[in-house]
Amino acid sequence: EHVRVYKRDYAVIDKEVPSTPSDIRSAQIKNTIWWQRATDDVGVEKYAIYVDGAFHQYASLNQTTLTGLTLGQTYQIQVQSVDFVGRVSEKSEEFSLNFT
Repeated sequence: EHVRVYKRDYAVIDKEVPSTPSDIRSAQIKNTIWWQRATDDVGVEKYAIYVDGAFHQYASLNQTTLTGLTLGQTYQIQVQSVDFVGRVSEKSEEFSLNFT
């Protein structure tokens, strides 16, 4: 048997930069944040999470649990959406997170 695989050429169909994530908030789970999902003409692949201005990690959903930070410190968190072509939104407004 043969398997036929179809792959979209996102570079041809994706024409827009994704929107900027907004409304970052603390979730009920410790050191977890969530935000309003970004939109894009084809879709958002992932979110880049920045801590104090430096890239920290990617998240595939509109929430993430932050790890590897110093307990008791307060950090400025920003989120940026990335579409399937690699286009990025503006960074979100800063959200202040006290790492516990």
